[in-house]
Amino acid sequence: WALHAITLFALAIRIYGNPIVKPPAPDVPIAGIGLHYLDGVAWTASGLTRDFSGQCTCLPDTDYDSPAVAATPNCYKGNQDDCCRQCGATPGCQAGVWFPQGNQCLLKSRADASRKVYAPNKTACLAPTTASTLNIPARVPGDLVSDLQRAGLLEDPLFGTNFKNASAWAGPRWDYQLRFDHPFPSSSTTSHSEDESLLVFDGIKMGATISLNGHVLGNASNQFVRLVFPVGSLLVGTGNILIVTFDHSIRTEGRYMQCSGGVDWGPYINMRDPDGHPVWTRGIWKSVSMVRVSRLNGAAI
Repeated sequence: WALHAITLFALAIRIYGNPIVKPPAPDVPIAGIGLHYLDGVAWTASGLTRDFSGQCTCLPDTDYDSPAVAATPNCYKGNQDDCCRQCGATPGCQAGVWFPQGNQCLLKSRADASRKVYAPNKTACLAPTTASTLNIPARVPGDLVSDLQRAGLLEDPLFGTNFKNASAWAGPRWDYQLRFDHPFPSSSTTSHSEDESLLVFDGIKMGATISLNGHVLGNASNQFVRLVFPVGSLLVGTGNILIVTFDHSIRTEGRYMQCSGGVDWGPYINMRDPDGHPVWTRGIWKSVSMVRVSRLNGAAI
């Protein structure tokens, strides 16, 4: 029975593939006199990515007098070019040091790669990269890795070692954007209105800044907390612009699902948050909604 269960689990991974197979059911909404979900496929995602340019510059008998960003033992058959490509796909890596003894690929940061030392039998390969901007359709609820896979820019991340190609999603900043019309146009947007419009995020994974029509509403730093913003005075009739900016510099202090990278069954990658914890993907993983509440009825529940 154990073998049968493992087989079914592996088959499910191959069928569904994406880290988020099925969007979660919406949380119980805030009680109000109007409810409008902003979920769906009208969102877009844009971000700056690192592209490996393909040609490495390798220096024999060379290492760098610094700690490694990450060590990836036994992940390749024994090729210095593969080690360099691994560096090109890893955020913060400037050079890959190939060490045949132990079949190791040691990744070094840009700052560390300035201090060369003599090291017999080691080969340091500089990984030239270029920056490019991606703009892809996005889905909410969802996540970045799944959006990249649907756009054809990423192979099945749960097959083989595809999860190591982090360069496609490991950029320091990704913007999720939605253009929408006021869902409650009959309500006034002045501070004297009897009604208020609330913007509600049921869940955002990883550090992010939320803004509406150019006004910063606040930061998201806890995957498990619902965020509510009064936005009645910021809404316009048509063409509202909502942006969720995922930024690596925003500290989350580990307040997200721990199995999302390098724990138990979670794919292990070299991408880290500002506190050094491995992370897998990011996104608006639960529903986004607008709720209309009446000031005369007291606080929303």
